[in-house]
Amino acid sequence: MHPNNKITFIINGQLRKINELQDKIILNFSDEFEIDFKITLKPKDAIILAQNAVSAGTNFLIAIGGDGTLHEVVNGLMNCSKEKRNNVAVGILPSGSGNDFARTIQINSELKSLYNLIKKNFSHSIDVGKVEVSNFENTREIKYFINIAEVGLGADVVRRVNSGSKILNPTLNFFKSSLFAFFSYKKQRLKVLSDNFHYSGDVLVLCFANGKYFGSGLQIAPHAKIDDGKLALFLAGNVSLFDYLKNLINIRKGYKIMHPQIQYSEVSSCIVESDSTSLVEADGELLGKLPAKFSILPNEILFLTKSGTNDNSVG
Repeated sequence: MHPNNKITFIINGQLRKINELQDKIILNFSDEFEIDFKITLKPKDAIILAQNAVSAGTNFLIAIGGDGTLHEVVNGLMNCSKEKRNNVAVGILPSGSGNDFARTIQINSELKSLYNLIKKNFSHSIDVGKVEVSNFENTREIKYFINIAEVGLGADVVRRVNSGSKILNPTLNFFKSSLFAFFSYKKQRLKVLSDNFHYSGDVLVLCFANGKYFGSGLQIAPHAKIDDGKLALFLAGNVSLFDYLKNLINIRKGYKIMHPQIQYSEVSSCIVESDSTSLVEADGELLGKLPAKFSILPNEILFLTKSGTNDNSVG
């Protein structure tokens, strides 16, 4: 067997029919690849599982789940040395709810597509976002994101989802949380500082985007690119909820919104401060609160994508 053929699949333990999925993977991959399955049992499990797999010398690290699972896998990878990371290609088999990064890179949920990406080793160097944030124990912490980090309305939605009823299914819980947030959220007064972008005032939504989508298909950052060494910035300042809701269809279609209180920009790093408690989320995971520094790490990891070439192949 080729020495660069080890695949570790990290599976969200809340997915249905995991045994059936494992059987299909074995059927499609086991003749040519060494396969290892790791199944999460609780939040943050995928961070440790990914870190251990990279340390053990896996060549491909595949997240099976949504943006939250991929977020944890990327953070586990980033906890390893650069030398170790250079020998691993990350991929995703989108499953469950919330697959916004997969939308950006146009990855579907078919095993055949994933097999072709791995077989041909279509790995592409992409950027990773970095957040230096105050966690809920009031200590500074570094976290990474692959899709979008946000301050404002979306972070409040994530807070409500996390504290919502476990009786509801995830989709219904997200819808309920979004509805309550839309009608009860009060805009935060923020100070946003970077080399080329300055803002001080009320903010409804502030996004730092590596990928284009968030909120299950809202193309909030149509100007985002995963390999340009920049974070795409979207800021909705003193915008009414009515105006925001009115433009959701255009946002979903990827149109830039023409509004005096909506701004688009690009930054390589940015500091965000607030006089009040303002939450920070990334990839649908609540990270902590302001103040925070958002930055981009160019060409930081290898990712399996259709647009990739094996110029950056593992091994």
